Amino acid sequence: MSSYRAFQIPDGENKIIFVPELQKLFLVPASVPVPKFIESNEKPSTCYCKSPDFKFRVAHLIVNNICNLKCLYCYANAGDIVPKVMPVEVALATIDRVISDTKSLGCPNFEVGLIGGEPTLSMSLMKKIVAYARKSAESNGLNVRLGMVSNGVFNTQTRRYIIENLDYVTFSFDGPKDI
Repeated sequence: MSSYRAFQIPDGENKIIFVPELQKLFLVPASVPVPKFIESNEKPSTCYCKSPDFKFRVAHLIVNNICNLKCLYCYANAGDIVPKVMPVEVALATIDRVISDTKSLGCPNFEVGLIGGEPTLSMSLMKKIVAYARKSAESNGLNVRLGMVSNGVFNTQTRRYIIENLDYVTFSFDGPKDI
């Protein structure tokens, strides 16, 4: 486990969290407390075309703060918060920025991860993001890797969509020690 500096950039009702060594961006509500250092098992990003300026090849979009569970430890305060969904314009502008940075680095790949809350509770937005990222990658001659973090509590129709349209899913399994 390593510690990485997290920079906070105010953005209206939200703030952008930038972790330069991992080349990651997170968009969170302004009210969410974020420490100055983030612990992670990830290794620093290594792109052979690394630039001295910070360029992004990965964006993790916090598409909402809505969840269908009530985990007490979650930043969503066990569901006791004002529900918010990322504006589609913010999501698409972020993808455009990552594509621009990826191209300027001369790299062929970029990644978009969807996190929340539970991303599947904003399926309309999720579908727009996925379609836009795929179409934009193709029109720019790039490869995109799309994924999400989910609690896995969704219906068969949603499961089919995920299987057909995403490259990876990370499931969060939480509960009592005896499980």
